[in-house]
Amino acid sequence: EFSVLYQAEEGQGTAAERGVVVTLDLHIDEALGQLGLLRDVIRLVQRLRKESGLQIGDRIMLSVSGIDEVIAAHGAVLAHETSAVLGSPSGEAVAQTADLDGTSVTIRFSKHA
Repeated sequence: EFSVLYQAEEGQGTAAERGVVVTLDLHIDEALGQLGLLRDVIRLVQRLRKESGLQIGDRIMLSVSGIDEVIAAHGAVLAHETSAVLGSPSGEAVAQTADLDGTSVTIRFSKHA
């Protein structure tokens, strides 16, 4: 009797069951890291919208600083997912700075007319 042991290389994950072996590349490249950061920002904006009493249909004027490359690449997704227009908030703005995976991100928004 013998057993087969599958061991992944560094940066990979391996699983085997019923004769099927799957190996995944666990390395997070820059593009995937940006998407993860974008999702964190969307989650934070949605939480802040809720805490500030905005309704689902309320649009906001939103600015995000600290992740310029992410906003340049994925600003349209951010705007769509948060019901926002990217720009400078006016009047009383909700503001919060958060550490997202070691990156300091500042979010400001106000209700958009």
